[in-house]
Order: sequence, then structure tokens, then C-alpha cells
Amino acid sequence: MNLLAKNQENEIGSHELPVIIIGTGPVGIQFIKTALERMPSSRFMVFGNEPWEPYNRVKLSSFFAGLMQWDDLLASQKLPETEKITAFYNCAVISIDKQAKTVTDELGRVHGYKKLVIATGSRPFVPNIEGIHLKNIFTFRDLTDIEQLSARRVRSRKTIVVGGGVLGIEAARAMSRENTEVSIIDHLPTVMSNQLDEAAAEILQRHLLALNLKLYLGQAIHSFIGDDEVESVVLKDGTEIECDTVILTTGIQPNIDLALKAKLSIGQGIRVNDAMQTSDEHIYAIGECAQHREKTYGVVKPGYEQARVAAFILSGKKSNYVGSLTATQLKVIDVPAFSMGDHDEVSVVNNKKEWLYKNKEKNIYRRLVIKNRHVVGAVSIGEWDEQSRVQETILNKRFVWIWNKKRFEETGLLWVEKNSADVTKWPASTVVCNCTGVTRGQLTGVIGSGVNTLADISHCTGASSVCGSCKPLVAQMLSADTKVEAPKWHRNLLIFGVLSTLAITVAMFLPSIPYAESVQVIWQWDELWRSNLYKQVSGFALLGMSVIVVMMSLNKRIKKFSFLTFPFWRLVHVIVGFLTVLGLGVHSGYSIGSGVNSFLALCFVSLIVAGGLSSAMVAIEHKLDAVTSKKIKNRLVWLHILSFWPVPALLSVHVLKSYYF
Repeated sequence: MNLLAKNQENEIGSHELPVIIIGTGPVGIQFIKTALERMPSSRFMVFGNEPWEPYNRVKLSSFFAGLMQWDDLLASQKLPETEKITAFYNCAVISIDKQAKTVTDELGRVHGYKKLVIATGSRPFVPNIEGIHLKNIFTFRDLTDIEQLSARRVRSRKTIVVGGGVLGIEAARAMSRENTEVSIIDHLPTVMSNQLDEAAAEILQRHLLALNLKLYLGQAIHSFIGDDEVESVVLKDGTEIECDTVILTTGIQPNIDLALKAKLSIGQGIRVNDAMQTSDEHIYAIGECAQHREKTYGVVKPGYEQARVAAFILSGKKSNYVGSLTATQLKVIDVPAFSMGDHDEVSVVNNKKEWLYKNKEKNIYRRLVIKNRHVVGAVSIGEWDEQSRVQETILNKRFVWIWNKKRFEETGLLWVEKNSADVTKWPASTVVCNCTGVTRGQLTGVIGSGVNTLADISHCTGASSVCGSCKPLVAQMLSADTKVEAPKWHRNLLIFGVLSTLAITVAMFLPSIPYAESVQVIWQWDELWRSNLYKQVSGFALLGMSVIVVMMSLNKRIKKFSFLTFPFWRLVHVIVGFLTVLGLGVHSGYSIGSGVNSFLALCFVSLIVAGGLSSAMVAIEHKLDAVTSKKIKNRLVWLHILSFWPVPALLSVHVLKSYYF
């Protein structure tokens, strides 16, 4: 398993200073890959202090448990083969000189940088407990730890894992493969207390006990006992547990030593702003070593997001990091567990409510925390087909409705469309982007080829490049974590859509505008629809606006009509719709009339209501569930189109009748 440490330095003709990255963990590698795509002509230099090629440390527990091969551990972390990247493995950086903009490695070599990115991650937290330095007490963090534990596992008969979090449970699973007696000790009253609530943890604990793992919860350790090697653990209540091996999974500490020596601003981690810059504008920090808005993250996904932001900033693009909503989604010893967002205690004070579903026979538990009609947190144990959709709903702050509650508490499902819960499971021929006709199968193929951003997918396939309404669905295919931006001018769309709908609805339900009661009033407003001249002017204005909106609707369907952008014409379309409402008042006083006139008026009403509601739906769809909003909007659009079909014939009869008679 051990690879020869390798230092490689390619001869590069350019004298341009490189971007230097300190750290070869997943976050550092993600930064290099993203930055190389954005800055293909730039040079990069990366330093790692481990005697291995970059590996996926997130999957170490699976590798230790025998569920993953060595090549799989390396596969996702391979650096692109290009002369633009110079890699130094097993070569730590020991100092940073901010003034000279250089770093010094452990061999004494000095390297200049254009920009510096610190991605040094974190190290295990080792509690100060009596006997902590005895032999056969291990941490569980990197590949060196795994190598030592793999050798120890064969000889161990009684192992104690300190820490009942995700890592502790996975370490316990891996150690129990050799029929070793494994106990988990945690000072908190439940396992995975940071991810699961009490009810979910109880289900998981029953499963762990059924696998012959012993649990000592709500118990603090007083000391480790032994002459040279650890022989037992003594708890604070005096209980002594015999063991020959101890694994510490007691948390992490950001690696900030380099930044501290360089006199960068330090808190719990290396302080960074929204551009991931440290107190030195030429130095960035990302991943577990970074502290953003007084918060550090101990999982990898926020680090990936930070890496992308830093890469965009360095390439000259505008970007900012506003924090991450973390999610835990894993199988804990074959039991699916999921948690995301704010799932703390609910009360009237914090304006939170909870929806619960339990199925004791199948060991299924699902809990949603609702605030102001939004799902703000979720916890579950057991398989859940809607999990990715729930995750996307929390991330994008979409609404849920009262009928969702009844369905959830009875069936455990929020939505009726069982087959539509996960876009990735739609049939390959299903159209995701109605504007361009791009199917789920085409999108899957493009994503499988390595395209991993909304912008790149749009560039490759055209999906979401026209009206943008399918962006939530494309984002769901990429990742539940992908943020969907509001459509351009969404507030204007909402305002004019709602105004149009309200105006025409009120006009139809209230009595028509009355005629002037006396010829002596200053303004004879009824002349607008009694005078032939005025009536012709307003009538042809309405006809003209009808033709204009039809022409604009061709913008996303016929390339020859693609002058300017679709969002621009969509907004103009909605504004003209609102003007049409006013035009109808001028032309008819909002009187429906009779015969052909009444049918024509009802068609206009249906057109405007469906169009206005559709516009409002487009404006807020980034806040709604992707599948539901698409379904509602499609129905409104079809009603809008169907309402228009009779209009040309009815309008022709109306004009002919007016002039003929």
C-alpha cells in the first residue's frame, strides 16, 4: 500500500510565478482542477506532507472496512497530467514570507508565488487524559493511521472506540470484522448527536447493539491504564473496561500552525472573508483550516464550495462565499442516515413546527422541521426515495403546503409524484428543458463526461439557456447542493403578473364602469367606448398588442426571432399583458357584452389570468420545489396557449361585425 514518496518538478518555459497550493487533500485537489479549467495558461505548484499520492480521505473508513480498493481511493484525486502543475509529495512547507511572497519547503528550497492557497485541513483532537500516551492508542484520520490500524486489527481482541460520531461508528464497524469485541464510549447521551435527534439515534443504537457492539453513552473517560501498552479504560463513574486497543475519534483541530507563524489573522481557524482571502490579500485559505464568518466546517462539501469560489476569484470572476448548509448522508453499518439544516428542538418561541413519520416495523423514522412554510431541517433513519428532493427543498428555501403535512404523516412522503421525486430516475427520453428539447438522458451523458456546473451544462446542451425555468431540475441532477439563482428581473415579473391577474379578476367581478350620469360633467369618460373614433383607436391598439405578444412568444421557439434575450422579451410580454388589461377597460368599460363579444372577453380574461399567474410562478420558482413548480407552470402555460387559440377567429368576427353593421 505504501507508495514511494515522489518529488516532481517539470521544466516550464514561462517565468510567470505560480499559484501555490499547500495541501493535497480533496479540497486542495478540487481547487487545482477548478482553477486549471478557469486559468489554463497559469502555473500551479502543490505541496503535500504525506508520503502518498493524493487520496480521498473522505472514503478512508470505507477503505479500512474493505468496501473500497486502493485504486478507488486514488481515482477521484488524480491531478490532470499537464506541465502546468508541479507537485511535491512528502514535502511539507515550513514557512511563509508574506512580504517576499515566498514559501520555504522542508528541504530549504524557496518558491515564489503569485497567489498562495492554504488547504492544510485539520488534525485529530487528542484529549488530555491520563495515560493518553500509552502504546496502542491510535487516532483515525489519515492513511498512516489506517496502515497502523490495519496491522493492529489482526491482533486486537478488545477494542475501545472513543467517540460515538460518524467516524467512531465506522471505525467500530471496521475493527469488528476480525471478530474483535468492540465498545463505543461517548460522553454524550446518544450516538451521532451532532447529526441525529434522540428518536433517530435510538433506532441506530438498537441496530448497533444487534451487531454485538457495546455502547457506553453519557460516560466520560477518567484515565487509560497500563504499564507500557493500554490495558483498560476507567470511566468517571469508576467503571473499568478491559481493552488492548483504543481508537480516538474525538473531533478535529484546524491546522493553523503555518498561518500562525506567518502572522495571519487567526481564530479557531484561519480567518477569511467572502472571497476566501486571509488578512493578506494574496493568501487564501479553504477547507477545514479556514474560519469564515466565525465558523469552521468539519466536512468536505463546504470546502469544495470554498475551493470553487477561490478559483473563480483568482481567475478574475466575481464570486463570494456566504456559508454552507451542511448535510450528512451516509449508510452507518448498512443503515441509511440523513440529516440537514436546523433540526433542533421546536417551540412556539422559535416559531418552528415538526412533522413526524414513524414505521417501527421497518425501523423508519423521518422528521421535518418547518418554519414559515419552509422546511429548514430534516432527520431520517431508513431508506427515503425523496431524500435528495428534500435536501434541494431545504437548500433553496422552497415552500411546502398544509396538504403536504397530512400526506407526510400518513405515508412518509411529501409529494404525490413518486416517480418524479428524483429527476435522475426519470426515463431517459423525458424532456427536462422544454425550450431546447434536451432530455434527461442527454443531461446524464454530459454530466457523466465530467461537466459539473450549471453554466457548463447550459453551454454544452443549451438546457436552461433560454427561459431558465428548468434550472432547478438541472441543478437537482447535478447535486442537491447546487444553488439555483432567481430569474432575471424576477421582482418585475412578479409585480406585473400579480397586478394583471388582480386587475382583470376585480374588473370581471365588479360591475362594469357606469356611463356618465350627466352631459355636464367635465370629462365624459364613457365616450371612450361609445365614440366610434375612440373605440377604433383602442380596438386597434388591443389588436396591435395582441400581435406583439404573439411575436414575442416566438423568441424562444424560432431562432430567427432571437433578437435580444429571452428574459428581456418575457418581461416586455408581461408588461404588455398588463397594458392589455388597461386597454380592455378603455375599449369596453369592462363590460363583457353578449354573443361573440362575451366569448372574446372571456378568452382575454382567461389569457391574462393564466399568463399573470404563470409569470408569478416563474418569478418565485427558485423558492419552490423544482418538480412541483414545473408541473404547475406547465399547466398554466398550456391554459394560456389554449385560451389564445379561439382569439384570432373571434377577433376577426368582432372586427367584421363592427364594420359591416
